[in-house]
Amino acid sequence: MTKAKGLAIIISQSTNEVNNMSYVIYNKETTRLFSIPARSARCWTDNWASKGAATRAFNKAVREGKITEETHAIAEAGDFHANIELTETKKTIFGDEFTQPVNTPACCDPSTETYWSM
Repeated sequence: MTKAKGLAIIISQSTNEVNNMSYVIYNKETTRLFSIPARSARCWTDNWASKGAATRAFNKAVREGKITEETHAIAEAGDFHANIELTETKKTIFGDEFTQPVNTPACCDPSTETYWSM
């Protein structure tokens, strides 16, 4: 009985590892993420749960003329953030320089007034 419980734990851990993988569509030159309106109001999606879902979204965006195959690509999100995403150097409103990823939202960017007013 103990082995069965241990086996169930291993299966659920491997399922969680697979479910945690997500994919992004990004501009090859600027590494800015491509996003589409989500099903809920006023939300945007910039990652997909599977490579197939990302490929479908990519192909649909190409057909609609929003992006081109030459300028955009699909990558696993962890690999994208660790190895592909570019960084930029900015100054805070106090004049201190810092480096951050190019896809940092304004609410998390110390160079914006939004960050300091939240």
